[in-house]
Amino acid sequence: MSPESEDRGTMDGANGHGGVMAPTGERTSRTAVLSLALGLLAVAAPVLSLLSAMYVTGIPPQIGLVAIPSAVAAVVLGVLARREILRDASRTGSALSLAGTLLGIVALLLHVLPVGMPALLVVGIDG
Repeated sequence: MSPESEDRGTMDGANGHGGVMAPTGERTSRTAVLSLALGLLAVAAPVLSLLSAMYVTGIPPQIGLVAIPSAVAAVVLGVLARREILRDASRTGSALSLAGTLLGIVALLLHVLPVGMPALLVVGIDG
């Protein structure tokens, strides 16, 4: 059986403990899970980069370079996952895709604002 055709199930048995998993037909969207994972990476990468620059971790400081691409991917995959979930009633993971999208947006804002705000001050807000 392929991983794509596996179903989540509910517990059958005395007071919900133990028993056999009965398939419910609902499946969590893998795109939503990937969006959440990339969103978490996008937010965590700059922190890990800062910690590695302070020699607290053994992680190379270049990990911060993955933050923007993973943030963009988190937003795009989150939107695609939401569409997929809305179209297919057997798919779950709407909250996961929303969390991944929001984390990606927050990571992008955290990277764009420190670069964009000084540029606006140098150029001038009025133009």
